[in-house]
Amino acid sequence: MSGLQKVIDSAQSIDFARASLVATSVSRSGRLLTASRNWVKPWKFTVQPQPTWSYDATTRGMIESIMTSDRHTEQVIQLGQTAGSTWVIDYMGTHDNTSHILNNITITSFVGTSMVIGFNTSNVANNTYVFRAGDVIQPTGHRYPYVVTSDVQKLSGNTSLTVTVNRGAIAETGYTFAGKTITVGTGICWYVKVSKLPGTRLVAGKFVEFTDSFEFLESVI
Repeated sequence: MSGLQKVIDSAQSIDFARASLVATSVSRSGRLLTASRNWVKPWKFTVQPQPTWSYDATTRGMIESIMTSDRHTEQVIQLGQTAGSTWVIDYMGTHDNTSHILNNITITSFVGTSMVIGFNTSNVANNTYVFRAGDVIQPTGHRYPYVVTSDVQKLSGNTSLTVTVNRGAIAETGYTFAGKTITVGTGICWYVKVSKLPGTRLVAGKFVEFTDSFEFLESVI
């Protein structure tokens, strides 16, 4: 487990931002004009670490791994990895999943914000909510997660469904969406770089604390 992951697992709070970068202006007639400048909508995490840590060999090693990686090394993080914290990223759909991989469902195509999924009707019961709005999903083996924007329910006769997500499919060299399964819940991962790295402060009683919050920005390449 990386030092960064330990900070996340023990965090007091985590703020999420994933809005588009939007430029705004006001016309002479008073109309508000907007233009989106970044369609990939990168995730930004602001993590408030736990207040103090025992200054022992384990903590010193954790701090050193964070400082060695600094702000230039890409790292992988996950959410909900400790007991009692899975609610942060829980899959809310009602379809069976094993080890955070949806059973009997594969991606047929993924163009723009529309992901088409296919399945054998006998393996997916009618009225199943394959996804609920807000579910975070990730094509298995793909580096980028997506958020489902509206409920997706399998009705009688459906052999495929279209899933609308929060951002367009991001191309990845050597990766093909067709035929891939879908990862959900605590199996989701993000590739990030630290954009704000606090210092450390030694405290009487053999304790150490971080001097500020951490900020991570999704690494979109």
